[in-house]
Amino acid sequence: MNRHPHYARRFGFFILLTLVMCSKSSSMNARAASGAIDAATSAPISIAITQPAYGFNVLPGSIRRIYAAVTNGKTNAVSWSVTGGATLSSRTGNWIDVTAPAVGSSCSINGDEKSYTVTSSARFKLTASSQENPGATASILINVCKAVVQVDVVPFYATLYSEQKADIQAFVWGSANRNVTWKITSQPSGGDGKIDDTGNEDTAFSASVAGRYTLTATSLADPSQANTATVYVTGHKMPYQVTLSKTMPVDCTVDPALSGESIDVGPSQKHKTIQSVPWPSLKPGSTVRIHNEDTSGTSPTTYHEYFQLTTQAARTQPVRVCGVPDSSGNLPVIDAGDSTGRSDVSSYSAGYAAIGIGATGWAGPYVGAKWNGPQYLIVEGLKVQNAKPAITYTTPSGVARTAWNRAAACVRLFRSMDTAVRGIDAYNCGNGLMSDFNAGNGFAAVANTLYEGNHLHNNGVAGSYLDHQFYIQGWNEVAQFNIVDQYQSGAQGSNFKGRGFPEVVRYNYFGDGAARQLDMIDNQDAGPYTTFEGYLGGSKPFHSTYPKDTYTADLLGAAAEAHHGDYVYGNTFVNSTAGVPIHYSTDHGSLEDDRIGTLWFYNNSFYEPTCNGCPNWRWSMFDTSGGGGNDFPEIEWPQIQAFNNAIWLGAPTKPYFSWNREANQFTSLGKNVINSSWGTGKMSGGDGTGLANATSKYAFQGAGNNADTAGIANLIGVSTPPFDLTTFAPMPSLINTGTSMPVSGPNLPVRFQYGPTAIQKVRKQLLTIGAME
Repeated sequence: MNRHPHYARRFGFFILLTLVMCSKSSSMNARAASGAIDAATSAPISIAITQPAYGFNVLPGSIRRIYAAVTNGKTNAVSWSVTGGATLSSRTGNWIDVTAPAVGSSCSINGDEKSYTVTSSARFKLTASSQENPGATASILINVCKAVVQVDVVPFYATLYSEQKADIQAFVWGSANRNVTWKITSQPSGGDGKIDDTGNEDTAFSASVAGRYTLTATSLADPSQANTATVYVTGHKMPYQVTLSKTMPVDCTVDPALSGESIDVGPSQKHKTIQSVPWPSLKPGSTVRIHNEDTSGTSPTTYHEYFQLTTQAARTQPVRVCGVPDSSGNLPVIDAGDSTGRSDVSSYSAGYAAIGIGATGWAGPYVGAKWNGPQYLIVEGLKVQNAKPAITYTTPSGVARTAWNRAAACVRLFRSMDTAVRGIDAYNCGNGLMSDFNAGNGFAAVANTLYEGNHLHNNGVAGSYLDHQFYIQGWNEVAQFNIVDQYQSGAQGSNFKGRGFPEVVRYNYFGDGAARQLDMIDNQDAGPYTTFEGYLGGSKPFHSTYPKDTYTADLLGAAAEAHHGDYVYGNTFVNSTAGVPIHYSTDHGSLEDDRIGTLWFYNNSFYEPTCNGCPNWRWSMFDTSGGGGNDFPEIEWPQIQAFNNAIWLGAPTKPYFSWNREANQFTSLGKNVINSSWGTGKMSGGDGTGLANATSKYAFQGAGNNADTAGIANLIGVSTPPFDLTTFAPMPSLINTGTSMPVSGPNLPVRFQYGPTAIQKVRKQLLTIGAME
C-alpha cells in the first residue's frame, strides 16, 4: 500500500512449490502395456499437485480447491484418491474440492532460520494419478490444525437514535463454521430492544427506549467463545434521514455510562481549538464533541487543524469523537489546507492523515493474545477535506507550507483495533478513507473496522492510479451505507480498493468515473501474520527475525481460512469508465495472500450507460486476472458466485458484455437479470458467447468456460430496464422472484436497501432481484 517509507519493509514473493511423486515401472514393456508414450521417442508421463511453499495447513471442515497437472500425456486426465478421513467432491478432473476431517490437532512450526516445516499429528494424504499411466502419481500430506475459535463483532459500540436500525456483523476465526447465535443479553429497565433474527452471521437491531443494550454473538462451533456489541439508544427521534452532506445522521449525545471526560470544541466552548484537546492523555470513556456553531446555514465552523487519536480504550468505554452539526444538518469541517496540529502528532501521521486513528511506528512482536495498541475508537459526524498534494500544512515541528503527501487521506487508520468511521464526508483528499495493516514492523494490525454512512467524493489524484476513494487493508472489514461518487477528474484509481479480509461490502452506492468500481486484491503488507509464506519464507524469515514473536501455526491456519470468502451484496453501481469494474484477484502475485477464495456477489443493481473505458470490443463484469494486464502463478484460483443481480446495458452493442475477462475463472450464475439482447439478441451473449476465451499461461490445466462456468441457462433476459435508471427501484415483475443462496453460501441475508439518495430503508421482500425493492 501507499505508506511512509518507515513502513517500507516488504516481503519478497515466494516460489510456488509443487510436490511431485512419480512412481515409474522399470519395464519398458510394462509402460507400453499401460498406455504410456514410448520412452524411446518421448518423455514419460508425470504429474504434479500444486500446493503452497509450506503445504496446505487447514482447519477441521475446511474446503480447498486443489489442482493437478499432467506432463507429456495426451488427454491429461486425472484420478484422485484420499486417505485420512477427508472427502472429495469428485474422483476425476484436473481439480477437486477436498473437505478436511472434522477433528484437527495443533500445528507446529519446526526448524531454524534457514528451513522450516509445518506439521500436525492430524493430517490426510491426497493422491492424483494419470489416467493414461496410473503408475504416474503425486501425493501431498495436508495438515489439519487445531480450531482456536475467536469471535469479533463489528461495530463493537454504536450510538443510535430511537428506532434507528443498526446492522451488526459477527466474524468467527479459527473455524470453518462461521455461524453464531445472537441474543440481547442486557437492556435498560423497560427496554424494548429487537433483533431481526438470531441465527445468521449478522443481525439488525433497533430500540426506542433510551439506555444501553448489549448484544452477544456466540460461536456455534465453540459455544465457549462469544463477543459483544454495546448499543446506546439516545431516545431522540432522528431529525432527518440523511444530512446535507449525504451522510448518515449521528447523535452526539454523551452516553451517561461513559466514565471519561466530556470535551466540547468550538468558538464558544471551553476548548476553542482541536489542538487544545489533550489527545495523548484521553482516558477510556471520553467523548470529544466538535461543534458547527454557524447559524446562517451557509458557513459551517471550519477547523484548519489535523489530529491523531491513539488511546487504548475499553470495549464498553470507548473514546468517541463526534461532530455536532447545526440545526439543518451541516457538519463541522476539518480542513487540512493551511492546517496546524499539536507538536506531539506523529510525523508519520502528519502529512498522511487529516485525522489519524491509531499509532505509527514500531509495533513490537505478537506475544500472547494481548493487544497493546490503540483500540475501541470512534470518529463520526465530520466533514474532512483537502489532504492532498498542492495543498500545504504546518508540520508538528513548525515547518510551514509543507505539501501534503500524495497518499494522504481524509481519515487514515494506522495500528488500531476495533474502530468505527461513521458519518464522515470525505472530500478532495488523495485517498478518502484509508487503512494499512503493515506487519513489517511487528504486529501493526488494523482489525474489526466499520466504515458506515460516509460520503466519499472527489478523492484521488489526477494522473495517479495509486490513490482511491476507499483504500483499506485490515482484518474483518465492513463497508456499509456509503455513497462513493464523483471520483476525482483525471485520476485513475478505484472507488473501492480493498486489500483486507474478509471484506463485507453491502448497501453502498458506487457512482461513475473510477477506473474500477471494486478492486479486491492481495493483502500486500501483512503477510507475516496472514500466510505461512510471509512468516517462514524469504531470505530472512520474519519468524527468525523476531524470535520473541509467538504467532502460532494454528493462528496462521485461521487467517488462511478467513481469506477464503468475501461478500458484496445490496449495492448499486453506475459505470461507464471501467472496462473491468469488479477485480477479484491480485496485482502483485502474492500467492497465499492473493484472493484465493470465493466472491459472493448477490442482489446488486448494476447500470452501464455505455462503456467509454472499454478496451477493444469487450467489457467484463469480473476480472480474476492479475492487475495491469499481468498474470501470476497461483495456488488456488478465485471463484465468483453471482445470484439475484440486475444488470442493464444502456447500449448493448460493441463493446460486448461478458461475465469474465479470462477463461480461468470459476463462475456460478444463479438467477440474474440482464438485457435480452447483449448486442446480438442471443441470450448466450453479445458476441455469441458472453464469455471471454483468453487464458493466462499460468492458468490451471484444463481451464475453460465450458468446464468452469455454470448457470448460463439461469439468466433472465428483459427488453426494458429491470430498475429505474435514477432511483434503482425494481421492475414490479422482479419483486420477490429471486432465488435462495446455495446451502454452501454465507448466512448473510439482504436486510436493507440503499441507493443514490443515501437513505437507509428496511427491505421486506428478501428475494427481490437487484439491490432495491
